[in-house]
Amino acid sequence: RNRQFPFLLVLAPTPELCAQIQSVAQRLLSFTHLRVHWTFGRNTTTESRRQLVDETAHVLICTPKAARDLISTSHGLHTRFVVVDEADLILEQGRGHHNALQDVMMQYRQSIRDRPLLRQQNP
Repeated sequence: RNRQFPFLLVLAPTPELCAQIQSVAQRLLSFTHLRVHWTFGRNTTTESRRQLVDETAHVLICTPKAARDLISTSHGLHTRFVVVDEADLILEQGRGHHNALQDVMMQYRQSIRDRPLLRQQNP
């Protein structure tokens, strides 16, 4: 099975904002089969975060540093869309957060290049 989760990655500057976004997203998606999860650097082990992304999350909300950790433990970023919430705050948080955001976006850019834009349909 070739699952490419999360379908949507949402980056936010703080764990508190991640939790808030997750709460709203769960309410909005409660009538669907989509699962929403959030994580940040210190709230789970690397192995459990990798499993979270590979096996269950359709929508994952996390900080840029957590996303960078997930990418390194998941052999790349296999998401369709990335949303950066409060990007100005992430950039103002300092070099570490800025570098993490840059790393995630570079990996996302590479994953887009590796994907076919159009799928060929068999008549």
